Amino acid sequence: GSFTREPTIARGRRARGAQPAVRLARLGLAGENLTNRQSMRCQVSPDETALQQLHDQTGWTPGAEHIRPDAASRAQKELLFSNLDTMWASPGDWVMHQVFSSPTQRRADGRRCVVEA
Repeated sequence: GSFTREPTIARGRRARGAQPAVRLARLGLAGENLTNRQSMRCQVSPDETALQQLHDQTGWTPGAEHIRPDAASRAQKELLFSNLDTMWASPGDWVMHQVFSSPTQRRADGRRCVVEA
């Protein structure tokens, strides 16, 4: 899909136009679940509440916890990255395995890496 930031005018104020929920309703998107194959051609507000509403409607756009995580979420993320550094040869190897199910093997140092074809 195509997402653009809200256009701004002088002094950082938002440009004229309907509120995000109103724009979504006009586009027929309010209250519907959108799949990751559908596109939204509208502006997305950076407001935390609006982002959460959009996440609730789509399931695939970032929600409030994704953009402004609480302390527990931050700690979990730091633990994940720490484990990645310890267990994987590179973050790219982890992504290839997790996202694309690429086969892995252990290196001599004990870290996992994607098997080269």
